[in-house]
Amino acid sequence: MGYATLEVDLWGGRGLTGGSADRPEAPHETLPDAYSALVYLAQHPSIDADKIALMGFSWGGVVSMLTATNAIDSAFNLPFRFAAHIAHYPVCYAYNQIPGFDFSNLTGAPVLIQTAELDDYDFPGACELMVSQIPESDQQVVTVIEYPDVYHTWDRLEPKLIVEDPASHVGQGGLVTLSPDLETAKKSRRKAVKFLQATFDK
Repeated sequence: MGYATLEVDLWGGRGLTGGSADRPEAPHETLPDAYSALVYLAQHPSIDADKIALMGFSWGGVVSMLTATNAIDSAFNLPFRFAAHIAHYPVCYAYNQIPGFDFSNLTGAPVLIQTAELDDYDFPGACELMVSQIPESDQQVVTVIEYPDVYHTWDRLEPKLIVEDPASHVGQGGLVTLSPDLETAKKSRRKAVKFLQATFDK
């Protein structure tokens, strides 16, 4: 689609395997990874420093949303800023409910949240509800799409998997279904591309 991509391995660089049993304590520990990538890309001769987006999935979706806030962005005090944020299934129940997971006072960069109706971390409509409760000025830069009848990680095109995570079921913990859905994966990818095109190709 004409976009360069950089994939950041949040686990391998720390000697972790991922999953609920072998990951950092909180997504905040991996915020420096996102901003280090931003600095690297902004100084790359082939990259337009004003057109760098952050796209994250699950844990990475949390990181993408946190970096859309002035509180987090200003803390890193960089001469560069993410121009857009995409978050896939970013566990919306936590925002503005759990200390440190604030999603308000946004930088103004557009945010696309794509989530699943049957996500075992959330409840149906969790992301729409969360966004409806933030200031109207912030709501104007956020788009939420909830896909019906699909689960967390619908775009993980591997066999269905059931895992346990203490952060699931609105923080009560329990089993999580990770199940692919090819059509939704294609649709969500098209939505992400259109979002970037609308943001960058003005």
